[in-house]
Order: sequence, then structure tokens, then C-alpha cells
Amino acid sequence: MEERREDDERESGSGSPSLEIARSAYGDMLHDTERNALYELGVKWAIETLRARGEQDIVVLDIGTGSGLLSMLAARHGADTIYACDAFEPVIEVARKVISSNGYEKKVKLIPKASFDVTVGRGCDMETRAHILVTELFDTELVGEGAIRAYHDARERLLSDGCLIVPQEATVFVQVVDSAFLRRHHAPDTDGLSVTEEMKECLGTASLHDIQLSQLEPGVDLNFVTDPVEVFHFDFKDVLRTRSQVDVDLREDWSRENACVLMWWQCRMSPEVILSCAPFWAHPDGRNQPWRDHWMQAVYYPRNTRGRYLSCRRDEFSFWFDITDTKGSRVEMPVCTCGVHFTVPRSRIAQVGAKSYIATLRRALEATRENEILFIGQSLLTLPLVLAKQVPHKNFTVLDTGSRSSKILEQLIDLNKLGNCRVFTDTHNIQLLFAEPYFNECLLPWDPWLRLQDSLGESKELSALKRLPAQHRIMYMSVELEHLWKIRAPIKATVGLKMEAYDDFIQLAISSCDSDVEPQPLWEYPCRAESDARVDVSAFELCVPRPCGSNGIALWSEYDFGGISVSTGPVCVPHLGEKVVWNRYVKQGIIIDVDNKPKFSITF
Repeated sequence: MEERREDDERESGSGSPSLEIARSAYGDMLHDTERNALYELGVKWAIETLRARGEQDIVVLDIGTGSGLLSMLAARHGADTIYACDAFEPVIEVARKVISSNGYEKKVKLIPKASFDVTVGRGCDMETRAHILVTELFDTELVGEGAIRAYHDARERLLSDGCLIVPQEATVFVQVVDSAFLRRHHAPDTDGLSVTEEMKECLGTASLHDIQLSQLEPGVDLNFVTDPVEVFHFDFKDVLRTRSQVDVDLREDWSRENACVLMWWQCRMSPEVILSCAPFWAHPDGRNQPWRDHWMQAVYYPRNTRGRYLSCRRDEFSFWFDITDTKGSRVEMPVCTCGVHFTVPRSRIAQVGAKSYIATLRRALEATRENEILFIGQSLLTLPLVLAKQVPHKNFTVLDTGSRSSKILEQLIDLNKLGNCRVFTDTHNIQLLFAEPYFNECLLPWDPWLRLQDSLGESKELSALKRLPAQHRIMYMSVELEHLWKIRAPIKATVGLKMEAYDDFIQLAISSCDSDVEPQPLWEYPCRAESDARVDVSAFELCVPRPCGSNGIALWSEYDFGGISVSTGPVCVPHLGEKVVWNRYVKQGIIIDVDNKPKFSITF
């Protein structure tokens, strides 16, 4: 599976195999009962089809076996021999235990190799080519895990003529929408300020912006410009035939300032069985759609926001889109040339342009008596300039602590030439240090405050200044998570197959790598309030009563800017039993309590 999202890749580095397992979505996939059931229908169809053709000895290949689930489904429905390969040896060993516990060890041969290294022939990994390929090589973008190359290689070397593949095919859908909220993740609102030509023309990055689109409300967060349109079709028996470019006629020359392209896919498990990853408004089950965190939807940001054609392009691993005036136009793959998109997470780009956030900081600044302000933060972009423009009677000296983002800020200050905003050189005449509590590398709600205290403590000049925020509070609340609990819950069994050995494997990895608290953008994961919000004033040890129905504890920070609160948690007061409306620009902390523990200790 792909990493959870681009921001996670920026904030956390690679680690041990245990960390890879803990961060993966293996457990989440196995909780996806629709996925498992539809795969079973596809496997059953393929085996029955071959039996009807008169095939006597059916051989199945399972690429990237993981838990061994797909191999066991093939064994259950009568396959004679199953070869299951996976390059990750710890997974192969646990698959062996899972398969044995279900009684299929004699039918399934495990191969600790990537499929590209599997050999066929007498005395080789596979005695003969397979009649059926069953595999799940997909990510949110469908092809991002190398599915195209793997399918082509398997078809050339590992599969027989007349083979069947489960799933058979996949179709990629796109939909153009007008959304200021989404577009803000690509370029912040500037309140009329000038930005550099590089920022104006930048295509962004090819890194996937995956998101739970079903948590957005049509008519509020986005407006449809087009209906969903099929753009790429992949027949997995001949995957290289898929076109690399498609142009969709929008039927009229139109313009939308906040144009975005939404993408999702569906795959066909058998002629009559389709698995869809569409958001609720395009899903056959509507708002009752199955929940998935391993396959979501993606958002792309075209350079042009007016034109006649939606130009859709792809390579082996990714898609990109633009809106053009002519069919067949050259569309460049996005590469960041301005420095913002590979330096600053998308959620932060959106936050610095969010009008509600800017308004809160403006009120805090206007309430201060001091007029000489040192504004300090990281990845500030246009934020201090917007505030300097909106609070013209105060003078701003700005310090961005990011090595790359500070250079971007200096360019913006020089370009706009606001008389009350300058780059930091010294603390002369400074009356107030106004610190925005954000750092790219901070993951948990209290990390920015701790980082801020450390940073200020290292400077005698800065530590001597009066500062805002003056106080920091950690808030917590018991919640009932609708679906997010599944990423930490044991599977036990799925489609009638025992998974206890796999549960042990995943839980051991999690316990060795993860703290009780993990960062999540809770606006994407609905939950209900099961207690009032409370302030933790202890030494970071929470003793939380367990309300009936609670399966999680949400945590966030509140910063006191002279009586004005800046919260990273709910945007309005939560009411017991009702859905919590979360701040959409930062991650909260969540303790997923599937074991109903009486107490959690949080240490630094």
C-alpha cells in the first residue's frame, strides 16, 4: 500500500520493517469486507470458468500475497495448486502461519521473492505457468505501486495462454469541480498580494494528494463542473495497450478560478462484479458506501483554469491533468519550480490562506498594545504579509525558521514592499514576540509548543521578549470513531478465514513502534463526542472514564493569544452524541482504544 499521504512522507522518514508494517494499511484492507467478498466472487468465477472449459489442474498465482487471503480463497474454491509470492520476508512467514491455521498449507506454495524474480520450469519456483492471476497491486492512484509493470511481466513470463486475471480490468474516472477549499491546498489565498512569477506558474508536484472526498459536501465545499468521466481503461491481460493521453471535450470554453480535478477508479472482479472507489455522490451505494482508507480518492490541480479540453495524461506510475484550448496539447508532468510545493505540506499551504485562521490571528494582533511585532514561525508564506496589510498600524519584523521557506518569505516581502513589514535582522525596538505555533516536522498537537519553547530558550534575545501565545492547553475528549478504529483493531476473521496469526504480527509491530497517540486529520474520519472537552493540567497522564460507546480519545491544543484562543481541535463546541466538526488544516491526536484501557500515559 502507498504511504497514507504526501504530508506523512514529508514528516516521517523510512524506518525498520516493524515501522513499515505499523504504518501500512494491511489491517485496514482486511477490515474491508466488501473488498474481500468481491475478490472471493472474482476468484470463484475464474475457477468455475476454467472448469467449464475442461481445465483439470488449475494453477493460480498470487502476487504480493500479504496475509495469504487471496491464495486461501483460491484454495477454498477448488484451485489445485497456488503459488504465492511476496518480496517482504516477514510477511511471507506470517502468511505461512495464517495459511496453515486455515488448513491450506498443502495447496499453497510460498515464494519469498518479488514477482519479477520468480522463475518457471522444472525445479524452479513455479513448475508451470499459472492459469489464473489474482493480485491486489493498487493504491489510491491505481498504478502508483507499479501495477503496470507487474501485470505485463506476469503476462509475458508467468501466465499461460487463455489465462484469467482477477480483477480483469480497471477504469479511471475524473470529475472537474470548482472548489476554493481544495484549490487552497495548491496555492494560498493572497488577499491581493503579489507572488513571484515562479509561484504563479508552478505546476506543483506529482505527489499524490489523496483525500476522503466523501467528507466534503457538494454545494458547500465544492461545485460540480462536469459529470464523472471515464478517461483511462486498463485491461490487465494487455495492460500496455492503455492510452497514455486522453482529451475530454468540455463542450464549451469555460473558466473556473478554483478548478480542480477529482480522480478515482473502479475494477471489475468478474463480468458482473464491480468494486468502486468513488465518493458517495458517484458511488452506487451513495452515502452507504464501504469505508476504505487504503484506496481513497485523489485531487489534481491543473495549471490552467479555463479552456475547452480536459487533457488527461499518464505514465507508468502516475496521472496528471490540465485544461487546454486545443486537443492533443502538450501537458507537462508537474514539477515544483517555486520551492513551495516540495517544502511545505499541502495542508499548511491551505492553512496560511484560510480566512478564518487569518481572522483569528488578526484579532489577536489588534488586541495587543504593542506596535513593534516580531512575527516568528515556519513555512509562513504569505501569512505575515496578509496580516501586515490587514493591521497597517503595527510594524512587523518577520522570522521564518525554515531554511527553504525563509528564502521564499524574503522574496515575497521584497516583492510587495509593504512599509510595515521587513525581514528579521535583530530585536532592536521589538516590543512583542508573536509566535505562530507551527513547524513542518511536528506531528502531535503539543509538539509545536515544545519546539517553540526549545527554540526561544536557545536565544537570549528572543527569550527576553514578551510573547504570545502566553499559555498552552492540551484538550481531550472521548469519542466514538465511526470507522477509524479499524486501522488498529484485530481482524480475527474475514470471509470465514481465521486471521489471528496476522493480528499478532500487526499488533506486535504497532506495539514496538507506535505510541498510544497518533496524528490524524480527524475531519476526514467522522466521530461523535462521548464526553465534554476537558483540559489536561497533569504531567501528561490522562485518566479518562470510559463512556459507553467510546472507542477513542481525541487530543488537541489550544493557544492563548492574550484572551483569544487558537485551537487545533473542534471549530465549534462539541455536543454529546453529535458529530464533531474538526479544524481541517491541522492534524489532531487520537488514541484508538479498541481494548478499552482505563488509562493512557503520554510522555515526551
